[in-house]
Formats: sequence, C-alpha cells, structure tokens
Amino acid sequence: MEIKSALTRFDTWLTTFKTAHLFALIGLLVYGNALFNGFVWDDIPQLLNYSLSHSISNTPEIIFSKHPTLFYRPAATLFQAAIYSAFGPTAFWFHFFQILLHIVNETMVFVLLQRYLKRLVAFAAALVFLVHR
Repeated sequence: MEIKSALTRFDTWLTTFKTAHLFALIGLLVYGNALFNGFVWDDIPQLLNYSLSHSISNTPEIIFSKHPTLFYRPAATLFQAAIYSAFGPTAFWFHFFQILLHIVNETMVFVLLQRYLKRLVAFAAALVFLVHR
C-alpha cells in the first residue's frame, strides 16, 4: 500500500517542467563523463577531416554534396558546423551539445508518450530511452 501511495504522490508531483529538470540532471550524471574526453572513432572522418563541417557558411555544399564517408546526414553536419563555427575543434562543446540535444529529445519523448500513456509509464519509458542511448 505504501508503494502505491508513494507512486501516486510522485505522479501528482511530476510535471513536464520537473521532468525536464530530472532528465537534465540524470542525463548529466550518466553522460557527463564524456564532456572531458577527446574526439574518437567516427569524429575524425566526419568532423575533423571533413572540411565542409568546419563552417556554417558551407550550408549549400553540405546539403547538396556527397559526403565522403558514405553518410548523408545534412542536419547532423549542419549542427556540427554550427558548433565548429562557434567553438572550433574543441571536443567539450561537441559533447555538451550532443548531450543537451539528447536530453531535449527525451523530454519530447516524455511529452509525446504522456498523451497516450499514464504519466508514470511515460516517465519510465522516456527514462529508459535516456539512459540506454
């Protein structure tokens, strides 16, 4: 009976605003260690060695040219170009904005799911999605 009462109180307390903050806290706790790591694996060909991703002014070329590593991801490349234009080749900012984008996505997953599921179920599903990236 106590568990049901605690879940009811948590469900009453849980709002979208509070969920966004909880996801930000949990996301930073889970992925925060990545902030101080350098570039790895696919960052080299897709970011550091791909000169079009070094400036947002390359937008037409990013959208209409063939990517040399066989991936056509213009939105991701434009996102990287914006970060590279603002901060240069600093891994911290790329990791920070990727984590931030992931947290925002999970909050949107929660908002979508709570329209169709109970709030606690939506929260649990979005939380699983957050930590199992």
